[in-house]
Amino acid sequence: MTNIICLVKLTLFVKEIYLSKKIIILMILFTFSFLNASEWLGKDKFAHLTYSAFLSYWSYGISKNILRENNKKSGYISLTIPLSLGVMKEYSDKKIKKTGWSWQDLTYDVLGVFIGTMIIKREM
Repeated sequence: MTNIICLVKLTLFVKEIYLSKKIIILMILFTFSFLNASEWLGKDKFAHLTYSAFLSYWSYGISKNILRENNKKSGYISLTIPLSLGVMKEYSDKKIKKTGWSWQDLTYDVLGVFIGTMIIKREM
């Protein structure tokens, strides 16, 4: 039930920021396509998605507004920072925590960066 609540919260969040209907449908289909596989759902996955979206949006804003970089360079920064942190976290999980590398976590990181990028593009 918690996974469905997270999905509803995510859908409402996306709807509030007025992303296109195609993106909302894609996100819903992506989430529902993995409902039978428990390793693809959970609070951890929702955290990866939201943190990556936030970091993407935040790093673009810092790069563009504070560092005064152009749109292209700010876009690269908004992709690089959250994805690098996601890979470093998974490496840490594998080597330090010994819980193993999770491709599912990285998938949600990439999806979060995609959502962050769509929010950025929508505001331009």
